Amino acid sequence: MSSSSSQSKRPNILLVDDSHMEAKLATDILAKHTSCPEITWVKNGFEALEKISDIRGNEIDMILLDIKMPMMDGIETLKRIRDLRLKSHIPVVMFTSSRLPSDIEKSYQLGANAFIQKQIDYDAQVESLMCTLSFWLGCNHTA
Repeated sequence: MSSSSSQSKRPNILLVDDSHMEAKLATDILAKHTSCPEITWVKNGFEALEKISDIRGNEIDMILLDIKMPMMDGIETLKRIRDLRLKSHIPVVMFTSSRLPSDIEKSYQLGANAFIQKQIDYDAQVESLMCTLSFWLGCNHTA
């Protein structure tokens, strides 16, 4: 079964990023260049965990997770998401400006499905997000 379980269901993406500007840019790109997935934006790891814990079934198809956030960073958020056994199937894509090898390594150690660096160039950002969505919400199949 595809992670977007039916053709009529719009994919639901949880975007976790403290930057309003970055979140708006990602949301605008997704709205302009895709079949308009449902995007829920939260500003930190605590809000993300609350949103994930509140859902039933497979209402979130993918999580785009920034690393550098106040209160609870993306690394700790990822660890806690993976600790939620019933939600561990949700693909988590680290979507961050970090270029630190230690962040990349730690993300994968904790169960990130992908690590995508935010791009400064708009067209490169569009391509990065479209490739990510195409794979995780199109080609990839989950249990």
